[in-house]
Amino acid sequence: MSKFLRLSVFLLALVVAIPVWAGDSGDHAGQVTILNTEYNRLLGEYVFDHLVDYNAWTANKADKSALDQYVDQMAALDPAAWPRDEALAYWLNLYNAVTLQLVLNNYPLGSIKDIGGFMKKSPWKRELVTVGGRVLTLNNIENEVKRYIGMPGQALAYMIGRREIMRLRSEAMTSMGDRFDIKGFHDTVLGSGPVPLGVLGDLVTSWASA
Repeated sequence: MSKFLRLSVFLLALVVAIPVWAGDSGDHAGQVTILNTEYNRLLGEYVFDHLVDYNAWTANKADKSALDQYVDQMAALDPAAWPRDEALAYWLNLYNAVTLQLVLNNYPLGSIKDIGGFMKKSPWKRELVTVGGRVLTLNNIENEVKRYIGMPGQALAYMIGRREIMRLRSEAMTSMGDRFDIKGFHDTVLGSGPVPLGVLGDLVTSWASA
């Protein structure tokens, strides 16, 4: 069995956590930004071109526990009254994190589909996390995501952002070599606030050349 498995995530989810910008609309924004910094570190450590090194992640008990803690802390929040974009980012990140957690808790396996099987619940129909007093399955979370994606342009914006951030990360890794620090990259991206992608590119380039 290959040590890498393809990332089983919702169609529009980013390979870096979608940021909720601190200071935009309440105390929760800063809290989620802090949580996503650690989540991004985990993704940067174990996710490569949509492939997850579950073998290495399972072997690292501290990082496996860190993902569990991220899911628990995210689940303790309730995005019901958040602005639309922030709620969407929350549900996308939670869906991905819970999916990763589900696979890690059942690893080794060849596919997330292997978690189901004869006389067992589908992995998408298992009750996995409680948010706002509701016990949710992956299907439930996906339905929450669909409630917030009302415009094709919004979906396109998330995908464009994902592709650009991954391109910037790849360029920074190439130019910096052994000096590349995934935490520093994430700090630069998340710390820049809501800026145009062109400005974000300049900030990452400046960071990489420092």
